[in-house]
Amino acid sequence: EECIANVSGLNAFIDGHSHSTVEMKEVTDKDGNVVILTQTGSYFGTIGAMTIAADGTITTTLIKECDLVDEDIKAMQDAWIADVDNQLGTEIAESAIDFRINDAEGSRLIRKYETNLGDLNADAYYYYFNEIEGLDCDLAVMNGGGIRADVNAGKWSYKTAKTVNTFGNVI
Repeated sequence: EECIANVSGLNAFIDGHSHSTVEMKEVTDKDGNVVILTQTGSYFGTIGAMTIAADGTITTTLIKECDLVDEDIKAMQDAWIADVDNQLGTEIAESAIDFRINDAEGSRLIRKYETNLGDLNADAYYYYFNEIEGLDCDLAVMNGGGIRADVNAGKWSYKTAKTVNTFGNVI
């Protein structure tokens, strides 16, 4: 709503990841015009669909389930995923301890407190900047929101690292 309130020229707005779910809410832009707002929540829980009728009327809906499958696309997707999983399966490390960002109830500690996995990430960045890039930095800080999974003791692969750091962050 804040975005729409500060712009003009939109007729409809569907977001892609706001953690809020709103279907076809009328909000006002900075010029006082009505804009249709639809928010899809997060993680593909819903997908926004917009229909513009011949008379210009805009309606939006949230699609919660879809069972349409194109077998050719699915086969391409499955092959691509298998290839990526194979490449990411290379073992790169082993740990004798669990690395955590959540408590036993699943609450995300990393958003409020220091965790051993947060420390590992920051230490890795520090090492990279100093030893690989030779930047002689004083510290490294990791955004806890970017660390997304606990890791149990055992072998780590590139896929483990990708599960922990799911975003394409550039350091």
